[in-house]
Parts: sequence; C-alpha cells; structure tokens
Amino acid sequence: WYLLMPYYLVASGGSLAVVAPDAPVCGYIWTLMMAILILPPMQFTTLTEVSLLCGASTAAIIIVIFLIIVQLVMDGPEGGSFGANWDAISPDLTLSGFF
Repeated sequence: WYLLMPYYLVASGGSLAVVAPDAPVCGYIWTLMMAILILPPMQFTTLTEVSLLCGASTAAIIIVIFLIIVQLVMDGPEGGSFGANWDAISPDLTLSGFF
C-alpha cells in the first residue's frame, strides 16, 4: 500500500491546486501539505480507530448529498446553478417505459 501513496499524494495535491487555482502555492507544496494531513491517520494501528474515520467520511457524504438535494429543490424545474434541464424528462415516462 505504501507504494501507492506517492500516486495518491500527487493526485490529491493536484486536486487541491484545482480547488484553489489563485493561491500562490507551488504544486509540490500542495503535495507536501497533503502528506502532512494524512500522516496522523497513518499512525492508527487497530481497525477500531480506522472505523471512526469511516464514520466521519460517511457523515460528510450524507451532508453533501443533503446539500445537493436542497439546492435542487430550491432551484426547481427552472434550473439554476446546476443547469439542470427538467424539460428533457418526459412527464409521461413510466417505470415500464423506462426499461
């Protein structure tokens, strides 16, 4: 697993550079910051400690899905920030017609 870590660090450092493109930080600094961030979780020795991280990850996913649903409901059929086109879905579409 440690042989895959450099690929993970480069990819995650690149993703941080995409998230903050105007930040005056070089690419290798983003990678270094990710290495520092993942260093403490790498010290866990039991699956009980790792399961706590899984709980936090699951909570983050649920929160993001909830926020997306709220944004879609607020935008409604007119579209909005997501650019959803509700006209592309036929109102006569049934489950049997879908398959």
